[in-house]
Amino acid sequence: MASKDEKGFTLIEAVLVIILMAIIAAGFGQMFITSATTYATADSRKEALQDVRWALDRMSREIRLVNDNTVVTTATATTFAFTDVNSNAVTFSYDGAANRINRGADVLAENVDVYSFTYLDNTGTPLADCPPPPCASPTAIWRVQMNAETLVNGERVILRTEVHPRNF
Repeated sequence: MASKDEKGFTLIEAVLVIILMAIIAAGFGQMFITSATTYATADSRKEALQDVRWALDRMSREIRLVNDNTVVTTATATTFAFTDVNSNAVTFSYDGAANRINRGADVLAENVDVYSFTYLDNTGTPLADCPPPPCASPTAIWRVQMNAETLVNGERVILRTEVHPRNF
């Protein structure tokens, strides 16, 4: 027979503590899984956007160095070719089959679903494509707009930048 001075837990108390600890652990586990998933999603989105943003920034810097608007040889929706101030031939193009933006043979960005160049005159009016040499109206190009769309974790992200070459 047990006396009143005995100390310890009954089986029911021990089982209740184990059940409560399991519920608390499951809650913390679910919070950890949700946090890890959110971090992975945000990280992959950041990585995808960073690549496209880097490509657009590099293209902007180089397009600012177009020698003048008479050296633009191709100005289509997917290709822009010109000679820079150092007499280097530069060609930016979008390969829709591979979903990437190229500078010559070098890949600047991958996983770009939609990309286009838009050419604007000095009033902001879009110009028609200018086919390969000779360019029909290179002197009309005042600004170059670059539009990129990428799909990141099921969400479509649109990036757009506009540049005015310094020597125009």
